[in-house]
Amino acid sequence: MPHAGNIRQLSLEEVHELGGGAMPYLTGRLSLIDRFEDFEVSGEKFQPAFLVFGICTAGSAVVCLGEREVRVSSGDLLLCVGQSVMSWQAKSDDFRGMALLVSRECLTDSIMGLHQLWPYLRFIYKEPVVHLDAAELAHLQHTYDFMRYRLSTVSSRRFVGEQLSLLLRMAYFDVCDILRQCYPDTQSEHAAGYAVFDRFLHLLDEHFREQRSVTWYSDRLCLTPKYLSEVVKAVSGQTAGQWITTFVVSEAKRLLSDTSLSIKEIAQALHFTSQSFLGKYFKNATGLSPSDYRHELES
Repeated sequence: MPHAGNIRQLSLEEVHELGGGAMPYLTGRLSLIDRFEDFEVSGEKFQPAFLVFGICTAGSAVVCLGEREVRVSSGDLLLCVGQSVMSWQAKSDDFRGMALLVSRECLTDSIMGLHQLWPYLRFIYKEPVVHLDAAELAHLQHTYDFMRYRLSTVSSRRFVGEQLSLLLRMAYFDVCDILRQCYPDTQSEHAAGYAVFDRFLHLLDEHFREQRSVTWYSDRLCLTPKYLSEVVKAVSGQTAGQWITTFVVSEAKRLLSDTSLSIKEIAQALHFTSQSFLGKYFKNATGLSPSDYRHELES
C-alpha cells in the first residue's frame, strides 16, 4: 500500500475490499456506496485515486479537503474532483448519505466531447459543496438507484460498461444544470484557458487517429507546446500529451472490443506505422498488450 507520509493512497479496488466486497462495483471503473457515513479509512487521511460524488441525505459532517474544511449537510452534494487529500473531521450521529466513486479513466471515457462541463470545473474546485433542492435531490437519487440496479446484474450484461458510461453522462448533465443555476455567469479571469482547452479538445477529437504530437496541435492553435500543455493541465489536471494518449487508447479499446478486426487492422486505423508500435504505445499506457486486453474482454 503506497503512502505519502501519513497519507494513504486509496484505489477503487481497496475501497471495494474495505466494504467487504458487498458494494456494487465495476472493476477499475466505478463503485457505489450506499452508506456514505462509513466511507473512511480508520480515521486516516487518504488521497483517492478516483472522483467522489457524495450526497448527504440526513445529518451533517465536516470533511477536510487538502487544507480546507467543508461542511456537508442534508440535501448537499459533495464534488471532489481534484487530487485533494481527504479526511473526516466530524460527523453527526444521524449523518447519512450515498456516494458514487468514479475512476479518472472512466470519467474521461464518459465525458469525451462533453465540453459543456469545463466552464464549471473552477467552481467545483472553489466550492465543492452544492445544496440541492428537493427535486434535484430526488433526481440524483433516482440516477444512483438505477446505476445500482445495473451494477447488481453486471455478470449477466456484456455491455454494462458502455451502459454505465451513458448513465454517467446523464448524471454529469444533471450536475451541470445544478451548477448553471448556482453560477449563471461562467466568465472569469480564467475564461481564456477554458477557451483554449475547448478548442484543443475539438481539434483532438477530429485528428487524434492521425496526429499524436503535442506540437502538431499547438501549431494549429498558434501556441507553443509548453504553453498549450500548461493551460490544458491548469484547466483539466492532465497535460495535452496525456489527453492525446487518453483519446488514442480509448479508441484502441473500442476497436479491440470488435473481434472482427485484427490488431494489425487496428494499428492501421490509428495510423501507427506497425502493429508493434501500437503494442508498445498501448502497453505503456495500460500495462497490457492489445492481445492481452482483448483476452480480458473475452474472459
